[in-house]
Amino acid sequence: MKLWVAAALLAWPGAALGQFFDDFNGPALLPHWNPGSPPAHWAYDFSGGMLNVTGLFHPSLPKVGSNNAYMTAFFPQLGEDFVASVRMGWDAGDGRGMSVVVGNEITALGRFGVTEQMAGGPVIFGSTGTSALNLATAPPAGMHEFQIVGTGSSVSFILNGSLLWVLPRPPGGGPNSVGFAFISDYPNPLFAPLRVDFVQVLPNPSTVLALATGLWILGVPRRRP
Repeated sequence: MKLWVAAALLAWPGAALGQFFDDFNGPALLPHWNPGSPPAHWAYDFSGGMLNVTGLFHPSLPKVGSNNAYMTAFFPQLGEDFVASVRMGWDAGDGRGMSVVVGNEITALGRFGVTEQMAGGPVIFGSTGTSALNLATAPPAGMHEFQIVGTGSSVSFILNGSLLWVLPRPPGGGPNSVGFAFISDYPNPLFAPLRVDFVQVLPNPSTVLALATGLWILGVPRRRP
């Protein structure tokens, strides 16, 4: 999507109703985030206008040899149709993972992320609260666009504009929370930053997509007769 179209969507008054948005410009996490890990267990900064997780220091389960950090934000519950958009990525490294989850008190409507901790990794993974884990080859290190789109009885997972999976939607209504998980081997001498540029959750994706299409048409240069 063109940057000016994205800006117009963010400025659209209708989109501001019932939406969640954070661009992680710092200098601290905004109060709507509920960190699931004590400050001593992870390190992060906001250089470059994004959240950069620069270290994970505490094993969650020592027998597993993994450590993690979580944070969750809540917002007024949306309808069953929604679109969650996240720009996140990772520097070249190994032994890490990160994911975004959109859900409610009953279920995870969509979990979407990357892991280097599985055989054959790194891989992209996606699931709902009622589905098995779906896997795809991960793109190279860098920033990438992740979207979870709920429409009717299905949830779609889109990476960099390409549809990966359409899964059955679990029961339980629309989302009222979004969260992130950051995971690493422990210890991990190959740890490198995990980054989140922005997250946005909007209601009624068909309306948003229709608006984007209309704005794009208006912006297409026309040939003079």
